[in-house]
Amino acid sequence: MHELTMTLLSGPGRPLGDAMRRIRVQLALDQQGAPDPQAWRDDPAPWRAWMEAPDAPDRTGDIQHEEDFGWYFRLPDGDNDLSDAATWVIHFPQSPARPGETVITRGPEGEDWAWRIVAVEERPAA
Repeated sequence: MHELTMTLLSGPGRPLGDAMRRIRVQLALDQQGAPDPQAWRDDPAPWRAWMEAPDAPDRTGDIQHEEDFGWYFRLPDGDNDLSDAATWVIHFPQSPARPGETVITRGPEGEDWAWRIVAVEERPAA
């Protein structure tokens, strides 16, 4: 397992980004350094995701994959259940997931956010 840490490059109301807004995700990477859908299907444990911002409550959720839809994460507000969480579509870079690469997410209202990968760390599976 790996943990990717991303900071906001730009998004609605934040055209210059915000290094204090972060998303962290735990996921397995394939040999090319891309998120591995087969490893996700084979893993019975959820792959965790966190969103942190200084002016909003932290959110904890998970990352999901569907063959026809691709990658997305669910980040519920407050104590809401994951099944009630809005989804954020994730577009990982075509190149390996490594520091400096850009990840694009589409928020629940259809808004686009750009994130820079700032760290890729190997982590033991939870």
